[in-house]
Amino acid sequence: MKRILVLLAFALITLPLAAQIRVRGMVTSQTADPEPIGGATVYAPNLQLGTTTDSLGKWELTLDQTKFAKYVLLQFRSVGFQSAVVTVQLNGQKDDYRTDISLRPEVYQLEGLVVRSVRVEEREPFVGYNLSC
Repeated sequence: MKRILVLLAFALITLPLAAQIRVRGMVTSQTADPEPIGGATVYAPNLQLGTTTDSLGKWELTLDQTKFAKYVLLQFRSVGFQSAVVTVQLNGQKDDYRTDISLRPEVYQLEGLVVRSVRVEEREPFVGYNLSC
């Protein structure tokens, strides 16, 4: 009887460990010389689970197999880059999936800034200025 309880407890402890899937990858810039993007966010909205990339652009998510169907949707975002969405097909035959992605730089054209000032007499207590964009 004691053996059966020990085996049952061992099975209950190791069952959740076998039901986890690892999805990992690397985020780089889509330029002539691709560089890793550190600090980019990787988010799975249907699981409400996310992470950020390290300084080498690497990321990893551990998914509980009972929380998803046959795919997981991943959103990649970083400041200065266009966001991207990727669907990872989970076929159930393996527990380690790799998804590398390149984010396209997003360039903003800023308008000029004009600063004007007015020279004021010494006896007046204020300085006049005007900013326009």
